[in-house]
Amino acid sequence: MIPCANDQDAKKYPWGWKWRSSYWFVTFVMWLGTVVDVLCLALTMPVVPFQLKALGYKDVASLTGWLMFAYSAGSSVSIAIWSEVYDTRKIPYIAAVLIQIVSQITFMEAPCYWVMCLSARCLQGIGVVARFVIGLAMLCERSPSKVIGRQIGITMSGVSLGMMLGTSIGGALYTRFGFHGPFIFGITVSLPDLAFRLLVIGDRGAYRSPLSSDRIQLEIAELSNETVQSETKVSFAPSFRLLLRSHRALGTACVAVMVSMLENMSNPVLPSHLNSVWGLDASKVGLVLLVSVIPSVFAPPISGWFADRLGVSVVVIATLIFAMPWYIVLTLNGHLTLFLTGYACTFFLTSGLATSLSTELASIARTTEGIGCM
Repeated sequence: MIPCANDQDAKKYPWGWKWRSSYWFVTFVMWLGTVVDVLCLALTMPVVPFQLKALGYKDVASLTGWLMFAYSAGSSVSIAIWSEVYDTRKIPYIAAVLIQIVSQITFMEAPCYWVMCLSARCLQGIGVVARFVIGLAMLCERSPSKVIGRQIGITMSGVSLGMMLGTSIGGALYTRFGFHGPFIFGITVSLPDLAFRLLVIGDRGAYRSPLSSDRIQLEIAELSNETVQSETKVSFAPSFRLLLRSHRALGTACVAVMVSMLENMSNPVLPSHLNSVWGLDASKVGLVLLVSVIPSVFAPPISGWFADRLGVSVVVIATLIFAMPWYIVLTLNGHLTLFLTGYACTFFLTSGLATSLSTELASIARTTEGIGCM
């Protein structure tokens, strides 16, 4: 029989600590945050080129590309270092959604192009990377190693869902309500995300039961583990050198850079390309992207399932081989159906590839002393 906790024990643990710190709840919150972050970005993808044209700018595709560059520059901010140095998870995780809301307001009210780049897109990139990196760290700490690929796959399915919803809703809102419409919608959907992030218990060790009969022994063991971890935990520079010596880490980083370059080169010019070649407006561009993205919703869970059973390297190599021909198809200015098929296949495969790469990074962090999810 499990003994009951006394009043003093009950006060030490917050309400609903068990389900709020469970890896399934962290997975759900991480998935929801992924959907909202990608949704807020995708809401503006079909409409920004048309808005820049309306403001009198030329070379719209190039300007849109610089907006994506500003977003990526913000994403390079090392939030993970802050999280590890100060041993905190929840504060930057909650701050990320607040930064996301501020970035949308700034972009919506930006009086000129450079404000869009620096104040809006950089802020949005910082918010997104804070949510993803810290959320992934919490997910790795909470999830059993044998199902980490599945949990990351479920989380990464939010990328496709957010892209699917954002591209279709953004064009329709822009046509009906103007440039402010997509941003107001993005701010609205960010509020439930903020509420769920506040519920997550981000402290390490918070998911251990206070009702266990071996509670005292566990507390003693935890103190001992903290002493060992304090001795083995290394600072940023030594841990970075450890990663540079790992062939797995370098290979994963190279593939991630390659895939990110392909996506960031195609996304800014896609609306302008569809408009110039096939004459599609903002609402039709959104519908085209919606049709292309729908199949990719299922790619991350499938990729995570195969990664847990066959290994990450097998999944990554197979995905790259199947993806290469479809990138060639995207360069052809033939029928719109062929282009949509190629875009759908590339997005499906890259969505699954992102899950495999995240699973590999989680495995590297678990098995490398002094780094990440130990």
